[in-house]
Amino acid sequence: MRFIALLFCSLLLTGPVYGQSSLVLSSLDIQRAADGSAIITGLVRSQAEKIQALSYALQLKKIGPTGNVMTTQSGSFTLEPDEEKSLTNVTINLGATAAFEINFKVFDDERIVTTKQMKSDEVFMQKFRALQPLPSPNTPQKETKQETEKKQKPRNAVDALEIDGLILDETRSKTGRDFYDIFYNKWVAPAEARDFSITIRELPSRGRSARIAVEVNGNILFSRFLQPRQDILELLAEQTVTVIQKHLSDSEKLKNDMEVDDQKGSGIF
Repeated sequence: MRFIALLFCSLLLTGPVYGQSSLVLSSLDIQRAADGSAIITGLVRSQAEKIQALSYALQLKKIGPTGNVMTTQSGSFTLEPDEEKSLTNVTINLGATAAFEINFKVFDDERIVTTKQMKSDEVFMQKFRALQPLPSPNTPQKETKQETEKKQKPRNAVDALEIDGLILDETRSKTGRDFYDIFYNKWVAPAEARDFSITIRELPSRGRSARIAVEVNGNILFSRFLQPRQDILELLAEQTVTVIQKHLSDSEKLKNDMEVDDQKGSGIF
């Protein structure tokens, strides 16, 4: 009942928060922490008559005076008929963040079945200020045995997920920023990718042309000169997404293969 009430309050606070598909509804719930931070939670509700195997990606873009930072949380989950589920959440220090944007997407294989966006405009800030802060975590509260066990053991893999990726914008020119924005909007991390960082770095160049380097985990994958044409930037951004997705998938597969070999051992005693 508490979850349903919270979902209903979220609907009233944020207007039409649900992204629509025939089988899944999605929403972004807002809570105000005791320290003034914003807690944004991605929620889904099933409208199907059978179990669904889906995946999600929540991308948070923080816009600051020194540049943009993007973090991505993603994972797979199952949804029972008529089930409501909280998938993931992010905490945003509004005092230290000039602005932010959130994109929350749910996928069936690679097809987007529902999506929801949120940004820190004036309407959001007015509604956020009207929220009652949550109790401070330092406030002593008596826990039941069930609550203690719930803290000790996650209910499922979704509850144990943490931030998977970090995307850094280190561009300076308009063409470089345009490329980063297109890449950001197209980027979806592979479901198996964990603990990665992507940097779009603008390199010194002569004249009015822009040159960027794409780095993954501190290693340069490639560098390119950019042309200030939308169609060319779109094509290069799509190619960049494909290259990085393959690189992350191959790296994760190699890591898993090495772990299996280590567990097997040499067989020599």
